[in-house]
Amino acid sequence: MSSDYDSILQRLNEVPPGRERIAVFEELIRMADSNKDVPMAYDVRRDYCRLCCEEGAPEKGIVAFSWCLAQFDKDPQLDDEHSLIWQYKVILELIPIFHTVSRDQIVKLQEDMAKRLEHLGVSERTAHYYRSWNLMRMGDYDQALSYQETYMAMARDSMSDCKACEADRQVELLVRMHKDEEALKLAKPIMSGRMRCGEVPEFTNAHLVKALIRVGKEAEAVELAKSGYKIAHGERKYLGTIGDLLLVPIRVRDFQTGLRQITKHLPWVVDSAAGELKFRFLHAASLYFEAFAAQAPGKTIKIRLPESLGIAQEGDQYEAAALAEAFLKQAQEFAVLFNRRNGNTRYDQLIADNRVIAGLA
Repeated sequence: MSSDYDSILQRLNEVPPGRERIAVFEELIRMADSNKDVPMAYDVRRDYCRLCCEEGAPEKGIVAFSWCLAQFDKDPQLDDEHSLIWQYKVILELIPIFHTVSRDQIVKLQEDMAKRLEHLGVSERTAHYYRSWNLMRMGDYDQALSYQETYMAMARDSMSDCKACEADRQVELLVRMHKDEEALKLAKPIMSGRMRCGEVPEFTNAHLVKALIRVGKEAEAVELAKSGYKIAHGERKYLGTIGDLLLVPIRVRDFQTGLRQITKHLPWVVDSAAGELKFRFLHAASLYFEAFAAQAPGKTIKIRLPESLGIAQEGDQYEAAALAEAFLKQAQEFAVLFNRRNGNTRYDQLIADNRVIAGLA
């Protein structure tokens, strides 16, 4: 390894965890590409992909992984196939949150992974798992449930997600289908702490607060929203989760908490390219300002908005109703794009559901 590589790797070790590391990785990738050093470029991109997904920049990770996949097909000696397909799972989990990835592209990618799983000699269980996941995120709940029932009846294997992740997927689908009592029953091991993993209960809490509100357990939802925010607020990949949790303080008109969370996380919206996550946070923000305006008609609110949102004003003083309208417009723009991609109007239902949870129906 050249001294040039050594100097960048040294800086990489010195940079604290966070988005600054992404820039150093990109410098390392450019150098490896310039040197036509495919093995180095491959290894760096694998690590870079993982970092981007963890730091809330999955769009960068997807591009890097696509490059790795193409290189692996040319030279299978570059990697362990099992390890590569495991990372493929992470990518396949992320692609539906981008409206720019078409439905046909999503299907082609999931079927490509299915062929690779078959080549590994494992069952079709994981392929069905991601068919269910993608269908759920594209709003085809009945088909998603059918695939879910199919894979749950099959034996787990080396490519299966952990039991906590699988339970989270089941809970989310049940909540989306308004089968709230079933979701809460299934989630008991997660809520009690007996079942957990790196992203559970972080993701699960956002589903469960909705179920709790709809079955009339508002006090439990408030406590879960508080604890859920505490464990999710530091990671950008939870932007959508934070938006869902925000619906609870809006419902109980805890405007201080809501404003604090909106102010903290709006810069993440600007940085994110993931339309679904942006939609979930922007719509919650619009509901916050609508609730504020309804409680205090004509009252202005002071908040610092990122200039790149396109609605910032000098003095940071705004009419709450105007902010509600501005944020709703941005959220609805994403809803239109996802409805068009998905071929249904499921995002309209999500908007209606959020209004109920926020106590604005």
